[in-house]
Amino acid sequence: MHFLALLASVVRLTRAGDCLVSGMLVSISTSLDMMQSVAIGIAAAKASVEVDSNVPSQFSLPTITGDVMIVYSTAKLLQHQSKL
Repeated sequence: MHFLALLASVVRLTRAGDCLVSGMLVSISTSLDMMQSVAIGIAAAKASVEVDSNVPSQFSLPTITGDVMIVYSTAKLLQHQSKL
């Protein structure tokens, strides 16, 4: 799969990876599929780099839904021929 990188107004990069993984794990644990979970993780990471506190104080799914939909709707399946 290929997922779109979202444009962000970067303030601080610390903890972006943590937010990416956390968003994915929470999504998977609530029975969302892998594509939905990755889209949520990417949007969570974008939200985290745009604030100085690492995690937005008003962080919730409704605040990142627009970004989630952009990432999810532009995801592409890449097929590679096996070299085995």
